[in-house]
Amino acid sequence: MSKHICHDLKTERTDVLPPLPAVARILPIGFYLGIVGAISLSAFFSWQLRQAETEKAEWLAKEQTEKADQENIIKKMKAVDAETKRAEEVRRWVNSSKGIQLLVAQIARSMDEGSTISELALTRENSDPTKIRTKLRLNDGGAEQLEKTITAIETKNGYRPSDASKKGRPESGEIDYDAILIKTVAN
Repeated sequence: MSKHICHDLKTERTDVLPPLPAVARILPIGFYLGIVGAISLSAFFSWQLRQAETEKAEWLAKEQTEKADQENIIKKMKAVDAETKRAEEVRRWVNSSKGIQLLVAQIARSMDEGSTISELALTRENSDPTKIRTKLRLNDGGAEQLEKTITAIETKNGYRPSDASKKGRPESGEIDYDAILIKTVAN
């Protein structure tokens, strides 16, 4: 038998490199800390991503609300603009009808007690705005009331009748008067 007992088939080898220094032992610790840090950062970023998505949804909802409010304001502004246009048209109409307003007031003031007007129509001529077509129907008062009204129109408002026609119904006291009033004196 031999003096050497061979336990395995490996031969004894000498170390090729010297052992690692003690500082190198922190490398695995750093590796594990890096893994923990990466997981922590990943969790933090996913939390931030969820929070950003929530804020984005809130901002989108807020944007939709603001757009709806803006559309309502625009609608209200258009309504105000339309109302302003109508008001401007009424103002122009009132300014242009001042002469007719005075004429209507004078006709109403010339009426005696017991006399009534059942119809009064004043229409400006398109070709000449100084001419006003007048249609007047008096229920009571007869010819005397009509003459008093025509005199008031001529003297107080500076209009003279042209192409006048009178139709009367003596039994009912109604008189229809149709004329074109021409402005003679400037107010």
